[in-house]
Amino acid sequence: MIIGIPYFHVLTGKGTNGKEIIPTGTIEALVNRKPELVTATGNGPVNALFNAVDRLSPFNGYRYSLIGLEIHPSSVGSDAAGEARVLIKGLKKTYDGTAISTDILEALLLAYVAALNRMINSEA
Repeated sequence: MIIGIPYFHVLTGKGTNGKEIIPTGTIEALVNRKPELVTATGNGPVNALFNAVDRLSPFNGYRYSLIGLEIHPSSVGSDAAGEARVLIKGLKKTYDGTAISTDILEALLLAYVAALNRMINSEA
């Protein structure tokens, strides 16, 4: 089980030479109190982060698919926080995860991990 995500980084955009940079997500997760570092690419920053999470050891061997995600503001103003909700379909049922952060990528990442943790705790 993942206890926390102390670090994540996303690389995306265009390089100084004008060429597209392949979106890449790097995550350090604490898995059973031991750090695990993974990196993956994707078709955008959220996809890259989710692909990196999928490479974490607790989720190896599980079959699941992302079926939805929602982002809503949970406050107003320039420093507003966003609430993310992620839905995944496991073998037995659908699982959701939610998280709130002023960094929407962090909120989506933590919501995805929360949904996956629910799945592995239920389907183990």
